Amino acid sequence: MKLSAVAWFLLLVEPVLGRWNPHVGTTFQIQYSQSTTDLSVHADAFDLDLDDPKLSSYIHTLHSQGKHVICYFSAGTWENYRDDVAGTQHDLGNTLEDWPDERWWDIRASSVRHVITKRLDRAKSMGCDAVDPDNVDGYTPENRSGLGLTKSDTISFLTWMSDQAHSRGMSIGLKNAIGLIPSVESHFDFAVNEQCLKYNECDAYQRFLDHNKAVFHIEYTTSQSRCDDQDRLDGMTTVLKHTNLNNWRIECHINLVG
Repeated sequence: MKLSAVAWFLLLVEPVLGRWNPHVGTTFQIQYSQSTTDLSVHADAFDLDLDDPKLSSYIHTLHSQGKHVICYFSAGTWENYRDDVAGTQHDLGNTLEDWPDERWWDIRASSVRHVITKRLDRAKSMGCDAVDPDNVDGYTPENRSGLGLTKSDTISFLTWMSDQAHSRGMSIGLKNAIGLIPSVESHFDFAVNEQCLKYNECDAYQRFLDHNKAVFHIEYTTSQSRCDDQDRLDGMTTVLKHTNLNNWRIECHINLVG
């Protein structure tokens, strides 16, 4: 794969920045369910839930194997089963469709940002190499957050959160939010996408790939034929997963174009 001048610059400054920056070709596993995470999967990076009670042990084991850990949390929604959301009850919007335990958060509120900073502190203290903040597209009409969030509000929130993660020495991924890629890609170190093949949106991630930033792509299917889909971009790291994100995984071949 030919690297742009920006990509070569990122490769040179990474040791100075002191944080992990996953490049094109980095392999990954994502698992949030089941009582025990399968650490035997052959992958360079593991995307795990920040609230997993065994996370510290997993991080220690994976680091000893030279692997990296991406820690997941929801940055744009209140989840009634999380222990750290007290004080944000006045900053809630509508319930998410298909997710009755979640409501949209007003990401402009200082109380919400306080929770996010505490989560980032916890991720840093536990040894997370990166964070994967989810549900950051509450501004879109189809999500009907009920909070009057704007695209500008979301860009401000994302750049703030990126600065917060970087100041703690962690990298940060952009989760979905395809419409914001032109505005915020420069602030993010990699991308995590769900279902861009299904929705014919994979081309939007070329900007990340051009800058040698990994695109961790998940398709929810049991058919390996999705690996051969011609709309999958060269350079994307694609895995097929069940929707419950257990340890089941099929890794698609990564096409690196020279």
